[in-house]
Amino acid sequence: MAPLLAGLLLSLSVTAAQADWTFLAVKDGVTHMVDRSTIASAGPYKRIWMLQNYPMPIAYGVQSIAMLMEVECPKYRVRFNQMLAYAGQSRTGTLLETISQPGPWEGISPGPFRSVFDLLCRTNDPRYDTSVVKP
Repeated sequence: MAPLLAGLLLSLSVTAAQADWTFLAVKDGVTHMVDRSTIASAGPYKRIWMLQNYPMPIAYGVQSIAMLMEVECPKYRVRFNQMLAYAGQSRTGTLLETISQPGPWEGISPGPFRSVFDLLCRTNDPRYDTSVVKP
């Protein structure tokens, strides 16, 4: 069982490592990015990898965190299924922490997580609003 779990974690790490990150936002000095190629759907649930880069190391020397974000569109909520914390920005440096236990569901708040929700659920996003006429 341990080799299977290790292999799964390694594959998740490789998936995040080979990501094609797209800038999303900067909030409080933290840069948020997503990898659109990782969008997956299962009914009302959508998933995407998100990356946060911190300008300076935070707790335990972490400077970037890759997260597998899951949203439930109809219930307007989010949770993080996996998190990988690195000593360097953009997932460089030592892998400091891996959390593979899904976190609790939380309501969507304004900011980068709301932007990801809008991207995945296509709500309040003018890029996907077909009623908006573009010149």
